[in-house]
Amino acid sequence: MKFFPIVSPVLVIFLFLLTLSQAGAAELVNLQAGPDMPGAQGDAVIRSLDDGNKEVVVTGRTLKPNEVYTVWLVNMEPRMEMAGLGTGDYAFTSDSAGNGTYTATISGANLNKWKLIKIAHHPDRNARNMKNIGTALEGELKSSP
Repeated sequence: MKFFPIVSPVLVIFLFLLTLSQAGAAELVNLQAGPDMPGAQGDAVIRSLDDGNKEVVVTGRTLKPNEVYTVWLVNMEPRMEMAGLGTGDYAFTSDSAGNGTYTATISGANLNKWKLIKIAHHPDRNARNMKNIGTALEGELKSSP
């Protein structure tokens, strides 16, 4: 019986840590250089939030410095569709070293409708101008059950 008090706190701590790890479970999406920006690197980290939403943090590296980029969710089949990730103009600006970060929240159900995440480069630095843009980074999203 002296063993039980030792096991009980250990079990409680284990269950607490297990709960924390599941709530903060994250999916890593490796973003590959797009056809318009060879050498670009990046990733997207998707974390489940308690309310059924997902937080998506996109990090770009070795992008063109001090340039404007937008973040898009894309389906190619059965027809081409795209929607901006988050709110506003879906944009971030890279720093002088070509690094940039963008964070957005989206419902898990909505995110599961999409197959790709793409980061578009806006050479005129206008996130609202969708002409003459190029794909800097892209990656496949995995559907969650």
